Amino acid sequence: LEHTIAEVVRGNNVTIGPGCEISVVEYHTSFNQKGNAVVKEHKQI
Repeated sequence: LEHTIAEVVRGNNVTIGPGCEISVVEYHTSFNQKGNAVVKEHKQI
């Protein structure tokens, strides 16, 4: 994702890119955070 504001993002392979503000990322396989992305919490499910 890029330039996205969201409370919750869920997926298998999640990459949060520049301009994102995400409260919670729930991922199954992998999680990556790039650039100036803001992620308050991430957890593997």
